[in-house]
Amino acid sequence: VDVLKLYSNMRKSMLPHFYSANFDSATSGVPAMRSLALEFSRDYATRMIDQQYMFGNSLMVVPVTNPTNVITYYVPSGLWTNLLTREKIQGPCFKSSKLDMNSMPILVRPNSIVVTSSSDPSVGISDVLNNITFTVFELTNGEIAATEVFSTTGTNSGVINILKEGNRITVRTDGFGTNKRIILNGVKNVVSVSESIPATSDFGTTIDFTSKELVITLG
Repeated sequence: VDVLKLYSNMRKSMLPHFYSANFDSATSGVPAMRSLALEFSRDYATRMIDQQYMFGNSLMVVPVTNPTNVITYYVPSGLWTNLLTREKIQGPCFKSSKLDMNSMPILVRPNSIVVTSSSDPSVGISDVLNNITFTVFELTNGEIAATEVFSTTGTNSGVINILKEGNRITVRTDGFGTNKRIILNGVKNVVSVSESIPATSDFGTTIDFTSKELVITLG
């Protein structure tokens, strides 16, 4: 029951991300669940991978199918982050892990934004675009990280763009409500923000904001 509750709550909190990935698939024709070879066509090692997949362009999922719970999986180039444990893995490499029922490799691609609901998962999600958290992973200096989030009706959407330039991070949003939160995974050296007060945790820095533009300065 505890394991079922863990993954059920995770799925509910990630409905904005899942729904948007499926909406994008319906409009582009590219499957939401896709092989690594489709996403990393220049990486010849991915052509042999058939027991892990990408969900959208930012999440890589490795199902645990071995009865011994020992699995070996491939990590493409870049610094990936385990969504559950926040362990960082530098690819390209093959990695072996022994897992329990409470863990499964779900890796986030670098320079990605994972969108989740800030609502209590036990009561469901009523307004995706107004109760939202953006968790940012391994920003690449000088390269924009962006994603579009669709409402449950698919009639409107919100867009977020994040650009890191040196010690300055600029976050721009459009189409969302005022209840927004950003989590900078692994970043704990925030010295100032254009609004709100940053809070530091084991995972990084959390900032609640209401405006369309947020400027973050790092130490």
